[in-house]
Amino acid sequence: MKKWQETSRKQVYKSWRTMDNVTFKMPDGNRKDFDISISGGGAGTLALTPDNKVIVFEQFRPGPQEMFSEMPGGAIDPNEDPKVAAIRELQEETGYKPGRVEFVASLSRDAYIQGTWHYFVSYDCELVGKPRLDDNEFGEVKLLSIPDFIQALKDGKSTDTGGAMLALHHAGLL
Repeated sequence: MKKWQETSRKQVYKSWRTMDNVTFKMPDGNRKDFDISISGGGAGTLALTPDNKVIVFEQFRPGPQEMFSEMPGGAIDPNEDPKVAAIRELQEETGYKPGRVEFVASLSRDAYIQGTWHYFVSYDCELVGKPRLDDNEFGEVKLLSIPDFIQALKDGKSTDTGGAMLALHHAGLL
């Protein structure tokens, strides 16, 4: 199959998120514009307590306008290692520190987002302090059983479902 060829790119929006309008020459020769969200990537972790409770951050998400029970995670800072970012985000969002961390996978998050998310499993997490949330983060740390976390994934009440399922499988919990 012929590849698509990028022919032009224009930044159309920049804030904490950037949006580019990208024109591609399609395999049939036609040109088509796509709006692509540009991301530096992110890191998330399936965080487990010593008794295998899943640490989630429950928060409102403005797109679907609903509460979600999410794995801790967020943006990778410039030149930051994804594993370091996952550990940092876990501590910032929940106050928990992992005993050990294992890499699971790196995935494209969406067909219209340019950026990779890196997923990890954090084992033996211990509470070491209070969450240190960003100005736009309002939520609650919760501990879910493995079945309750899987049900939240099935019910569409968590983001990063693919990364979460891979992490559960990696940890032997699925």
